[in-house]
Amino acid sequence: IPWQAKYVALAVIWGSSFLLMKVALSALAPLQISAFRIYSGALVLLILLKVTHAKLPRDARTWGHLAFSSAFLTVLPFIGFVVGETRVSSALAGIGNAGSSNLTGHLADRS
Repeated sequence: IPWQAKYVALAVIWGSSFLLMKVALSALAPLQISAFRIYSGALVLLILLKVTHAKLPRDARTWGHLAFSSAFLTVLPFIGFVVGETRVSSALAGIGNAGSSNLTGHLADRS
Protein backbone atom coordinates (compact mmCIF):
# COMPACT_ATOMS: atom_id res chain seq x y z
CA ILE A 1 0.00 0.00 0.00
CA PRO A 2 1.56 3.35 -0.96
CA TRP A 3 2.21 5.83 1.83
CA GLN A 4 -0.12 8.37 0.20
CA ALA A 5 -3.06 5.99 0.59
CA LYS A 6 -2.15 5.37 4.21
CA TYR A 7 -1.89 9.13 4.78
CA VAL A 8 -5.32 9.77 3.26
CA ALA A 9 -6.84 6.91 5.29
CA LEU A 10 -5.35 8.35 8.48
CA ALA A 11 -6.67 11.82 7.64
CA VAL A 12 -10.16 10.46 6.97
CA ILE A 13 -10.21 8.42 10.18
CA TRP A 14 -8.78 11.21 12.32
CA GLY A 15 -10.88 13.95 10.77
CA SER A 16 -14.09 11.97 10.88
CA SER A 17 -13.84 11.63 14.65
CA PHE A 18 -14.41 15.38 15.00
CA LEU A 19 -17.37 15.26 12.60
CA LEU A 20 -18.84 12.28 14.46
CA MET A 21 -18.45 14.10 17.79
CA LYS A 22 -20.39 17.05 16.36
CA VAL A 23 -23.15 14.74 15.09
CA ALA A 24 -23.30 12.88 18.41
CA LEU A 25 -23.77 16.15 20.31
CA SER A 26 -27.33 16.30 18.99
CA ALA A 27 -28.23 13.22 21.06
CA LEU A 28 -25.58 12.81 23.78
CA ALA A 29 -23.90 14.91 26.45
CA PRO A 30 -20.19 15.77 26.05
CA LEU A 31 -19.19 13.45 28.90
CA GLN A 32 -21.07 10.55 27.31
CA ILE A 33 -19.24 11.06 24.02
CA SER A 34 -15.88 11.29 25.79
CA ALA A 35 -16.60 8.14 27.79
CA PHE A 36 -17.60 6.27 24.63
CA ARG A 37 -14.35 7.28 22.90
CA ILE A 38 -12.26 6.22 25.89
CA TYR A 39 -14.09 2.91 26.41
CA SER A 40 -13.95 2.02 22.72
CA GLY A 41 -10.21 2.78 22.67
CA ALA A 42 -9.71 0.61 25.74
CA LEU A 43 -11.69 -2.19 24.11
CA VAL A 44 -9.46 -2.07 21.02
CA LEU A 45 -6.35 -2.20 23.22
CA LEU A 46 -7.73 -5.16 25.18
CA ILE A 47 -8.45 -7.01 21.94
CA LEU A 48 -4.90 -6.30 20.75
CA LEU A 49 -3.55 -7.59 24.07
CA LYS A 50 -5.53 -10.79 23.64
CA VAL A 51 -4.44 -11.27 20.02
CA THR A 52 -0.75 -10.62 20.73
CA HIS A 53 -0.78 -12.58 24.02
CA ALA A 54 0.71 -9.56 25.81
CA LYS A 55 0.19 -9.02 29.53
CA LEU A 56 -1.01 -6.00 31.46
CA PRO A 57 1.38 -4.58 34.06
CA ARG A 58 0.95 -5.91 37.59
CA ASP A 59 2.67 -3.36 39.85
CA ALA A 60 0.81 -0.47 41.44
CA ARG A 61 3.47 2.09 40.53
CA THR A 62 2.99 1.47 36.80
CA TRP A 63 -0.79 1.67 37.16
CA GLY A 64 -0.42 4.95 39.04
CA HIS A 65 1.68 6.38 36.23
CA LEU A 66 -0.84 5.12 33.67
CA ALA A 67 -3.77 6.64 35.59
CA PHE A 68 -2.03 10.01 35.91
CA SER A 69 -1.00 10.04 32.25
CA SER A 70 -4.40 8.97 30.98
CA ALA A 71 -6.17 11.63 33.03
CA PHE A 72 -4.10 14.45 31.56
CA LEU A 73 -3.35 13.06 28.08
CA THR A 74 -6.65 11.35 27.25
CA VAL A 75 -9.59 12.13 29.52
CA LEU A 76 -9.21 15.91 29.84
CA PRO A 77 -8.41 16.53 26.15
CA PHE A 78 -11.29 14.31 25.00
CA ILE A 79 -13.71 16.16 27.26
CA GLY A 80 -12.26 19.48 26.16
CA PHE A 81 -12.68 18.71 22.47
CA VAL A 82 -16.30 17.65 22.83
CA VAL A 83 -17.18 20.63 25.03
CA GLY A 84 -15.34 22.87 22.58
CA GLU A 85 -17.38 21.50 19.71
CA THR A 86 -20.51 22.82 21.39
CA ARG A 87 -19.12 26.29 20.56
CA VAL A 88 -17.08 25.87 17.33
CA SER A 89 -17.27 23.80 14.15
CA SER A 90 -15.79 20.33 13.91
CA ALA A 91 -13.36 21.61 11.25
CA LEU A 92 -12.00 24.24 13.63
CA ALA A 93 -11.69 21.66 16.41
CA GLY A 94 -9.72 19.38 14.10
CA ILE A 95 -7.43 22.22 13.05
CA GLY A 96 -6.88 23.09 16.70
CA ASN A 97 -5.98 19.50 17.46
CA ALA A 98 -3.57 19.30 14.53
CA GLY A 99 -1.98 22.61 15.43
CA SER A 100 -1.33 21.72 19.05
CA SER A 101 1.74 19.62 18.23
CA ASN A 102 3.12 22.42 16.05
CA LEU A 103 2.63 24.94 18.85
CA THR A 104 4.28 22.62 21.36
CA GLY A 105 7.29 22.20 19.08
CA HIS A 106 7.52 25.93 18.53
CA LEU A 107 7.33 26.72 22.25
CA ALA A 108 9.87 24.00 23.08
CA ASP A 109 12.25 25.40 20.48
CA ARG A 110 12.14 28.87 22.09
CA SER A 111 13.69 27.68 25.36
